[in-house]
Amino acid sequence: MMTSEDEIILHSQRLAHVREWCAERNACFIALDSFAIRWLTGFTGSNGIVYLDPDCQVLFTDSRYAEQAPVEITRHGVDVKCEIALDPFNRIARLSRKRDVHLDGEKCSWSTKEKIESLIEGKVINAHKFCLELRCIKDNSEIVKIRTAAEITCMALDSALAELNAETTERN
Repeated sequence: MMTSEDEIILHSQRLAHVREWCAERNACFIALDSFAIRWLTGFTGSNGIVYLDPDCQVLFTDSRYAEQAPVEITRHGVDVKCEIALDPFNRIARLSRKRDVHLDGEKCSWSTKEKIESLIEGKVINAHKFCLELRCIKDNSEIVKIRTAAEITCMALDSALAELNAETTERN
């Protein structure tokens, strides 16, 4: 699958935006859910954590993705270090130093939050509002995907409606 130059720019801009946000707060950000990770880096694996601060960007994943992760982040043109780690939270604690760690509280389990809190010197802060603001404005590539999905849905509905007979009351 080819990645367009526009998509490469978008991933880099997204990462830069989050890192600037971190710099303004002297903080770190971690993305725990696969949708946010893909949106930021292009990585499509099911196991990953992205750590961002003003000076560092790391994708943590497990050995199943040792080959896939570097290929995908390179394809999407992002300058993210890829680390294979069974337990990335100790490494995140070292990277964060004494800074607060922001994460989307809607995408983080209580046990994960407690684990991070036990390892870092700063605080764990819910950045759900920031995450929503990041995703609410769609770029052109996202609009094209949404439009395509809507067109496919309409075609499927039209096809299903054509299968109904005249006596079916749900048709109208």
